[in-house]
Amino acid sequence: MAGIAIGVNNFYYGLVDKDTEKEWTVKDVKRIRFLNEISVEPEQDVAKAYGDNQTAAKATNNGDITLSTTFVSVPLEDKAILSGAKYEDGLVRYNKDDIPPEVAVIFERTNHDGSSEWLGFFKGTFTRPTENGKTKEEGIDFQNAEVEGTFIPRLRDGDTHVIVSDGKGETTNRDKLFQELFGVAYEDVSTSSDSTEEEDDPLA
Repeated sequence: MAGIAIGVNNFYYGLVDKDTEKEWTVKDVKRIRFLNEISVEPEQDVAKAYGDNQTAAKATNNGDITLSTTFVSVPLEDKAILSGAKYEDGLVRYNKDDIPPEVAVIFERTNHDGSSEWLGFFKGTFTRPTENGKTKEEGIDFQNAEVEGTFIPRLRDGDTHVIVSDGKGETTNRDKLFQELFGVAYEDVSTSSDSTEEEDDPLA
């Protein structure tokens, strides 16, 4: 039996630098820690033609992919980067002319048997994060941050996303995915992210 998903982890994004018919490059790969929930909603329409009182033909149209994410907390700098805003002196400054950058995204879905599925999305943009607040009551209610993105095919080959899986203790396909999307090794990205782990920890 295949592994059953029980959790999510390891959300990474990088800025799409070049996307042409011959070249694909991504830069400034970062991790946002404490991913709480994520949903992938592909848009797919099926058109049907009818004749002789039955379906005579059908065609499928693949549309954009919506990626809805919820984090325990999103650092201010990442909020600014993903929404195209400016981050300066501890302030996120939003402007009417902000244009969110195109990004590539990878995240891990962990399974009950120790295996993992890694999902990678080539090119999309995120909207400004939802900011919610609620008064403190008798119990503690953590108020999470929500960010939604729309992903489209990359120009180089029309690919929209990739899914790979690794068994418990294996990393071969994960490493292939990081090279395919980001052009860098997982170890190189995770090492640089771990160096700022304490700074980005909202519970520290």
